[in-house]
Amino acid sequence: MVDTQMQIMVLEKQILHAIMDNPSCLFEEDIFISEQAKEFHYILLLLNDENKTLIPEHIITKAIEYVDSNVIIAVQETQYQSDLFEDYKKALYYKNILINTKTNVLRVLNSTDDDLTKIYNIDEEFQNAKDLVEFKDDNKTLTFSELVRKHKETIERRTNQIRVSTGCYKFDSILPNPVAGIVTIAGFSGSTKSTLCHYLVKQRIAKRFYTTYFNTELAMEGVMDSIIPSMIKIPYKDVLGLDNDDEHIDYDDIIRRYNHLIEHFQNQKNFRMFPSSTVTLNDLKNFNLQARKEFRMKPQDLLFCFVDLLSMVEEFAGEGKTSRADMITQALNVLNNTALKYNILFICTVQLKRMPQKISIEKEEDFEKFRPDLNMIKDSGSYEERSRMVIGIHNPYHIARKVTCNKIIRDLTEPIIELQVLKDTYTGKVGKVIKYYFNSDFKVYVPYNEEGANSVETTEEKIEGGKPYQSNLAGEEINEESNT
Repeated sequence: MVDTQMQIMVLEKQILHAIMDNPSCLFEEDIFISEQAKEFHYILLLLNDENKTLIPEHIITKAIEYVDSNVIIAVQETQYQSDLFEDYKKALYYKNILINTKTNVLRVLNSTDDDLTKIYNIDEEFQNAKDLVEFKDDNKTLTFSELVRKHKETIERRTNQIRVSTGCYKFDSILPNPVAGIVTIAGFSGSTKSTLCHYLVKQRIAKRFYTTYFNTELAMEGVMDSIIPSMIKIPYKDVLGLDNDDEHIDYDDIIRRYNHLIEHFQNQKNFRMFPSSTVTLNDLKNFNLQARKEFRMKPQDLLFCFVDLLSMVEEFAGEGKTSRADMITQALNVLNNTALKYNILFICTVQLKRMPQKISIEKEEDFEKFRPDLNMIKDSGSYEERSRMVIGIHNPYHIARKVTCNKIIRDLTEPIIELQVLKDTYTGKVGKVIKYYFNSDFKVYVPYNEEGANSVETTEEKIEGGKPYQSNLAGEEINEESNT
């Protein structure tokens, strides 16, 4: 035990000394074990945020409780090899895991609780924590043979695992085998981009798929107002209390359905929503890393992260010394690196340029003038360059109510929304279109099949006979009596 403590102390001082000498090595993860090292690391982060050099004179001014001049001298006197910095980090990370595991074992053994599953869970926690270490890339150069061997492991995983699904069979048809990266969904303001995100999120929640969600436009209450109605089969306006005759709203029934929803999903642990509409790139990284840990995901497990709207994330919307296009390019590079490093698929919405008002709709073919293309993406073509896939939302129903439109055409236009592939690095099938019916009463997408829904085996919300059918709990199969 003494040897282990000494090893930890040496590793901590080697890492801290290396960071003092080379601030570019500074990292945010809390891997330190001793209180002195934790405080020392915290001080270095503070100084870095204030753009101050990491010298003893500055460090001592930030000292709180455990750091003093003797601690600083001890750190500076510890020898290290700069090329082994990542190895020091990984070794300390493993020590941290081992100590936490031992603590948990002792806690269980000293407990009067006879539940052996707690002991089994400790082993699972250790294995998952160990798996997370695999993200700590040691930047080792690889020969071609080593690269092929590494990729062979990927092929073997693909052979033995179930194909990754987006959660919706329709969406799977345009994103058949998703991998880490960025998917951009572009549409005019009001084209139901958020509703599409909410629909996909609900499908993934119902299927227990690993999912995180960021919304940069609405407070959490507004997001839930949009997500809940179709899950409890209560109209959107009733959830908001917008009926002109308030007596027609059965609030007792709404509360009962909410309670049922809470009970049904109380063991659903594979979804997290970021609690604020103010989002930074660091939030997108750190929140997803924390989610991976809480989900107990393995490195090869793909995490889906929905970001609505990406253009409102701080680094995309702020002002800087560079042009807006360059700022967006830099931000997308950071986001893409996060996606590739931590095996995350970011599905992000962005705005198209303002809808042209001078074009009127006199015949059905005129809607094609408003069909999205890559040149219509607002602010920067970098979204196109960095995205593995770009999808455009074409919503004639919305367009007919936003521009001058022939009354007969407007009345005959149904709320059928088209998602068209504008760029595809997966299969190259640019131009492919899938359709959804938009049910405004419940603010929900419903997969639309022109040949009839009976041709598809699915439990999702779908169109039958041209009319929308709302399934229980976003596609979950539940007994009818449980939700009536």
